[in-house]
Amino acid sequence: VSGRKLLEQALHSVKQAFDSFKQVEFKVPNNARVAGVHMHNDEAITISIFPPARVDLVGSFLLGTSARPNVNVDMCLELPKQQLYEKDYLDCRYFHKRALCVAAYADALVKLTQPPPSEKKKSKPKKHKKQEEEPASPASPLLNWSVSVVRFRGDILKPIIELLPPKGSRGLLKHS
Repeated sequence: VSGRKLLEQALHSVKQAFDSFKQVEFKVPNNARVAGVHMHNDEAITISIFPPARVDLVGSFLLGTSARPNVNVDMCLELPKQQLYEKDYLDCRYFHKRALCVAAYADALVKLTQPPPSEKKKSKPKKHKKQEEEPASPASPLLNWSVSVVRFRGDILKPIIELLPPKGSRGLLKHS
């Protein structure tokens, strides 16, 4: 399997994770720091985080015009309308909501990068007939990838999710 195919499988897993994202309640203590952004709230708040309205690939990978040996894939998530209000431009509320959404979406991706919890096998009485075994669920293409929240071009108010393949998978990101 080529590196490009592995990368495309990983991208499909990411899209599927965002498409299946369920609304979550996010509790923010007062004056907390979420995704690197300092929240200016005087009391603890609870906010609902909704699934992204759209998930799109953008940039040079989509067009097949990447000039570097290491491919950088950009994905754009559109915040849903119900997440934002008309006056969110005041008091940095938009940036706070954006940071909360980024943190929640990153948490969803972290779950894909970890191995599933091992199931304890129950001891069954031995039978002489061959028992049909359930096929193992396929491992996530994102298994062992690292998920982190970083600043976009150093801007503290614009956190983004950075998803990197495991070390030693150099050929994965070679553009073909």
